[in-house]
Amino acid sequence: MSSSYRRRQAPVSNGALAAAALCLAAARAGAASWDLNSRVEVDRVRVSGALVDAQFAMRSLTPRSELTIVPRVHSIYFPHDSADRSTDGFLDLDGEYRTQKSAVGATAQYADENVISSELLPANFPGVGLGEIVGGTSGRVNVYNRRRLARVAPLLNYDFTPRRHLHLDAEYLNASFNRNLLQQMGFRNAYGSAGMAFDVSPRATFTVRGVASRFEPDGSPNSTARYGIETQWDVRRSRIANLYLRLGADRTAARTAVGTLGSTGAIGGAGISCSYQITQFVLDAMRDLAPSAAGAVVVHDELRFRVLRGLRPRLSGFVGVRAVRLRGAEQKAIA
Repeated sequence: MSSSYRRRQAPVSNGALAAAALCLAAARAGAASWDLNSRVEVDRVRVSGALVDAQFAMRSLTPRSELTIVPRVHSIYFPHDSADRSTDGFLDLDGEYRTQKSAVGATAQYADENVISSELLPANFPGVGLGEIVGGTSGRVNVYNRRRLARVAPLLNYDFTPRRHLHLDAEYLNASFNRNLLQQMGFRNAYGSAGMAFDVSPRATFTVRGVASRFEPDGSPNSTARYGIETQWDVRRSRIANLYLRLGADRTAARTAVGTLGSTGAIGGAGISCSYQITQFVLDAMRDLAPSAAGAVVVHDELRFRVLRGLRPRLSGFVGVRAVRLRGAEQKAIA
């Protein structure tokens, strides 16, 4: 069973999104969730109904390659509230091929979902790695709408020596909405990074990478170019704990109707993940630039926390908290 509130929300240029969720999941479908958004007005309607979340994973594994295909359906049914019913579909493909010195892989994802799911990020951040930013959202939901998102992310890792490694990553995002609104606008974003990683010890790695991206919103001649440099320190204290510390600087140049506006800012993050026999703990804080459905590249500040504990062989519970702030970068005319 699932309960939800339909809320009337006002658009806000700067704000914070906070969410908390408590969920119990077993082999048989069943879930309960609760979330809070700081921009909610007083009017709300309470509804109850059924929730179904089902996925089927197919995996091909050889000594040198791996391919995973995961279709998923998420559906919410409220008998007395047709406006809040939704059925969302997802498809994830992940492949990798390894040689003695290299690894080549790619991830492809497609999602067709209600904007409540796409723009208000879940508190338990499923499938999101340590230090990873989930871009493309605006954090604002005012009317019923649906988003379709396609993502392709290839990568190449090459070992020059046992202690020096080359990392090449790219990502392409294409988002569209049933209705293009001020706070829900389709876009395209291309991103690439190239870096060198150095194993300073058997458990610590230092990485230096350059990044670049280009953002283009639908129906607008405006575009934003980004480039910068990042450093990252990763520590694997044991099989139980992983830590990272990231620091860098980015420069953006946005072409607008009044000229080209630019800004320079610091980015970074720090986090820890601990996995014990029946308990997992994650704490992560970060700042980065990310594409937004609001039609611009924004400064993305995020703090997230999760504890997952196995209660029985087929029963687990988790508590998660996630706070997100999206805001425009301070820009000055450069052309």
